[in-house]
Amino acid sequence: MRKMKDQQMEELIRVTQQFHGLRRYLNFCEGLPPSEFFMLATIKRFLCRKKREGQKVLGIAVSELALELEITNPAASKMLRSVEDKGYIMRLPDPSDRRVTYITLSEAGEAILEQAKTHMDEVSSRLMARMGKEDTEELTRLLNKLFLLMEQELKEAKKGSV
Repeated sequence: MRKMKDQQMEELIRVTQQFHGLRRYLNFCEGLPPSEFFMLATIKRFLCRKKREGQKVLGIAVSELALELEITNPAASKMLRSVEDKGYIMRLPDPSDRRVTYITLSEAGEAILEQAKTHMDEVSSRLMARMGKEDTEELTRLLNKLFLLMEQELKEAKKGSV
């Protein structure tokens, strides 16, 4: 029984690593690496969330963005320079505190996100068509179950280590 569990675990790890290896093929759109796409998408998601909550914001602070992306402030600043050089973001100073700068998407940033979303929708549609409705539903169900179990397991482990 133990040997079977070990084999299942090895297989799960191998498959996970294969998915991780697919990152080299990720190209949401020309000239936009995955890390920059996720940064722009995070900015957009943050701003939309604040708007839904009825808050007026100029943008997202670098520290908030770093927190959302789970990276350091210097790493966020470095990535921001890259997307700023490409014209995808704008920096806006806080009128009441010049030490604070907010980040928002430029028109080009909005456009590149829309282009990437369209591309991902097309790829997803083709994949789901190839997998079929039943397998897609089953995969979604199992991934959701795996996520919930992993989340529960990690929370319990964290409680135990405190």
